[in-house]
Amino acid sequence: MKNGQGCLVALGIFAVCAAIGSLLPEKEETPAQKVAIAKAHNEAAIERSVKSILKDPDSSQFRHLGEHCGWVNAKNSFGGYTGFTRFIANPDADAALETDDNHPEFEKLWHEKCLSIPG
Repeated sequence: MKNGQGCLVALGIFAVCAAIGSLLPEKEETPAQKVAIAKAHNEAAIERSVKSILKDPDSSQFRHLGEHCGWVNAKNSFGGYTGFTRFIANPDADAALETDDNHPEFEKLWHEKCLSIPG
């Protein structure tokens, strides 16, 4: 068999395997897997929301992520980490970091939405 014919045979075998693979039924995810996938998507959306308001989003470190709340540490304008700060975020919208200026309002929202998060 010449080299060109060998490539055609290999391509034919690959095509047949791909066709057979597409006919096999896909495994259905378990309820636990569906919950884990939804949680991962929500956490990624929360992180994107918080990163959108940070000076250096690539430096962000997250902990204690909940459905809308958690803690974030990131670098400030001077390049130093600020320390972990509480945040409240909506996966589809804005986020708010706790500051001295918004502390009373932030504290109220934290107690309404974030009771399961430490801090």
